[in-house]
Amino acid sequence: MQNVLEGIDFKVEKRPAYVRSGGSGGAFLEVPDVFHNVRVDTGEVLGTVGSKYMIVDHRAVFLKAMAAVSKLSNDFEVQHDLHRGKILSRVTLRDMPVWDGPDRSFTRLYFRNGHDGHSQFEVGAGLFRVICGNGMIIPVEGSASQFRGRHVQSLDVGEILAQVQVVLEMSHQKTRQFKTLMIAQDPVPHDELVRQLGEVLTKKADAAQDLETQYQPGRASAWRQFNQFTNAISHDDRVNPVTRDNQLVRVFRVFAGLAGIAA
Repeated sequence: MQNVLEGIDFKVEKRPAYVRSGGSGGAFLEVPDVFHNVRVDTGEVLGTVGSKYMIVDHRAVFLKAMAAVSKLSNDFEVQHDLHRGKILSRVTLRDMPVWDGPDRSFTRLYFRNGHDGHSQFEVGAGLFRVICGNGMIIPVEGSASQFRGRHVQSLDVGEILAQVQVVLEMSHQKTRQFKTLMIAQDPVPHDELVRQLGEVLTKKADAAQDLETQYQPGRASAWRQFNQFTNAISHDDRVNPVTRDNQLVRVFRVFAGLAGIAA
C-alpha cells in the first residue's frame, strides 16, 4: 500500500527571529514581529513571516483529505513535489476515468501549500490526460473548482476539508460532460477557433503553424482539436507557468462555449 505521506512527513514550526548585537560576541536579541518557518527535522529555514502568519500543517490536511478521497476511489496515485518552502501534492483517481477509451483521462486533485511566507494554501481539481501527461485545471460552473486561503489566523482548515469533496465531485462531473460532448462533435471550424484564440496563438507563431499542419478537417473530432491546442500550449517552455495555465483555461472556455457548455 502506498504511503500517502512519503516525502511530506515532516513538521514545520514558526520560531522567533534573532539578531546578534554588538558584533560577533554580542548577545542575541529577538526581532519584534519577525519569525522563521523552520523544518524541524532538518533545521532548514523555509521562509520569514510576521506575527499574523499561521502555519497550515500540510500533513494533517492532506491525510484528512485522503480519508474523504478514499470513500470515492479505491485506486489512486499520490505524488508530492517539494521546492524550497513550497509543496505540491497531486492525487490521480485512476478508477474514476472521465472517458474510458483509448485516450483515458482521469480526475486529478491537487493541494498546493507553502511555508515561504508568500504562497497561499490551495486545493483544486482538473483533467489529467494519460496519453500526454499534461494536467489542466477545469473551471466549474456554480462551484469553486479551486479553493484558496491565506496563511492567517482566520483561515479555517475545516473549510478546506469541506471543499475537497465539493471540488472533486463537481470537477469530475463537468469534465466528463465536456469530454463526452467534444468526442461526439465534428471539428469546430478552424477559422472560428483562430478568431477566438488569436491572442493565444499570436504569442507563438510556430505553435500556430504546428496547429495548421496538424489540423485535418473532416478527420478529427472536436476533442482531438482541443488536444492539439492544449498540447501546443503546454509544451511551450518559453512562457511562465501562470501564463500557460491562463492560456489553457482560455482554450477550455472557448471550446466549452462552442460546445454549448457553460464554463
